Amino acid sequence: DLLEYLKDNEYGHFREEPVIVAARANKRLADLISFLTISTAKPHIDYLTNIAGDLKRLSINMGFNLFDAIDEKMQVNRIRIWKTDGTGCGYHENNL
Repeated sequence: DLLEYLKDNEYGHFREEPVIVAARANKRLADLISFLTISTAKPHIDYLTNIAGDLKRLSINMGFNLFDAIDEKMQVNRIRIWKTDGTGCGYHENNL
């Protein structure tokens, strides 16, 4: 199965504890937030690829494919009714 293959082959030291992988993703996201707070420059793509890689590793370790789960979530979100909150962000009114 694909998830087992990825667990065994995609990452050299894949069998890290999930909490370690999550903490690393959290640290990298905090670094990105700090960068965005102090700079108007465009952040290097490595910030995002490192965070995405950590989240992908974590999701595979937990038995699901992150990108498939994101696609499924977006299908649900597309049919929800959304309102904006004045900051450019939004929230949905209905819970499907």
